[in-house]
Amino acid sequence: MNKRNTWFTRWSFALVTLMVGASACGPQAFVPSVIRSRQSAAGSTTIPAKVDVVFGVSQNQTMLNAYPAIQQTVPAFLQNLENSGWDYRFVGIPLGEAPIDTIGNFSLQNKISVSRYDGNTPQANWLPSYPGMDYSSAPALAFASFFLAPSFVIPAPPGNVTGGLERGLRNQMQFLTLNPHSAFFLRPDAMLAIITLSNGEDRSFGTAPAPNSGQPWTYNETDTLNAIDDIRNVKSDPDMVKYFSLVADAQTNCISQFANSHWWGQRYQSFASALNGESVNICNVPLPQAFSQVAQNIQGTALPFRRNFLVIQSEPNQATIQVFKYPNGDTNNPVTIPQDATNGWTYAGYLNGQYTIDSPISMDMRDGYMIELHGTAKLFGSDLADVVYRNVGDPSSN
Repeated sequence: MNKRNTWFTRWSFALVTLMVGASACGPQAFVPSVIRSRQSAAGSTTIPAKVDVVFGVSQNQTMLNAYPAIQQTVPAFLQNLENSGWDYRFVGIPLGEAPIDTIGNFSLQNKISVSRYDGNTPQANWLPSYPGMDYSSAPALAFASFFLAPSFVIPAPPGNVTGGLERGLRNQMQFLTLNPHSAFFLRPDAMLAIITLSNGEDRSFGTAPAPNSGQPWTYNETDTLNAIDDIRNVKSDPDMVKYFSLVADAQTNCISQFANSHWWGQRYQSFASALNGESVNICNVPLPQAFSQVAQNIQGTALPFRRNFLVIQSEPNQATIQVFKYPNGDTNNPVTIPQDATNGWTYAGYLNGQYTIDSPISMDMRDGYMIELHGTAKLFGSDLADVVYRNVGDPSSN
C-alpha cells in the first residue's frame, strides 16, 4: 500500500471516530414522550386516644370487700393510660342511693383524679399528642392534675345504704348532662368512656316489689330509654360514647372479690350493649384484667395526613395534564380528577418551599412544578395519584 492510500485510510478512520464520539457526547435529539409521575401517599400517624373517663362505683355495702382491690387497680389503670400517652381525663362518681344532683359536697374540685394535659402546667412540661400539635390547642384543665391520693380517685367506701336503691344510670346521666359537671369536664372532641363497677343491679327509674311478695322490680322503661338517649346525645357523634359494665353475671359466685352477696347486673349489661361498649363478668375476671379489657377497647386514633399539592420536576404543557387518584392506594381502580378549583385540580406553576401536606399540620416542604388539589380531590392517608403530562416544547402536545 502506497503512502497516499495509507494517509487516506488513517484520515477516514479518524473522521469516523470523531463522528462516533460526537454522536455519543454531543446534544441528544429531542424524543417526545408522555411523562407519568407517581405521587406518594400522604401517610398517617397514630395519636393516643383522647378520652374522658367517668368511673362509677357502686355504694352497695356488699362492695366493701372489693375496695382494697379497687384502690390498687384504678391507679395502675391510670398509670397505663399515662404510659401509653393517652390524652385523658378521669373522674370517679358514686352510684348510690342519693342522686348526684342532691349530693351537696359533690364537685369536680375534689373528684378529678388525673389528666394528662393540664392548663396549669408550663408549656415546657407539655407533650404534644402528635408531631406539630400547637400548644395553644392543648386541652386546659382548671383543677388538680396527675396522681392525687387514691381516696380522690374513687368515691368513698359505701356507708349505711338502705333499700337497695342503686341509681347507677340516673347518676351517670345526671353527671353528664347537668352543669357545672359536664361543662367543666367533657371535651367535645374526646371520646366518652363510662365505666361502671358494681356487684349490684341498677335500680334507676325502678319500683321495689312488696316485701316477701317474690315479685321482681318494675321499671319505667320510657325514662330508662330517655336516659340512654341523653347519654348518647352528649356527643354529636354517638359512636364516640362507649359504656363498659364491670358487673356480676347471672348465677355466678362472687366470693373471690366481693362479699357473699351479689345481683345480676343485667340492666348495666344492656346499657353497654346500647352504648357501643362491652360487659365483663367481674365474678370470673380479676379487676386488673377487667380494666385492661376496657383499655384495649378504646384504641388510639389513626390520623391521616392530607396532601394538597402534587409535585412534578419538569414544566408541563398545561393542556396535556391529566390527574388520576387511587383511593386507599388501589392502583387497579383509578379515579379521574377533573380540572376544577372546587373539587379538582389547578396548575400552580413552579413554587419554592411549598408545604405539600396541609392537615393536620403543614409539612413536607418541596420545590417544583405544582398541581394543587382542592376539596374532595385531596389525598388522604394511603391514597395515591398519578400526574400524566407532556413537557413544554414537546411537538406531540401541540
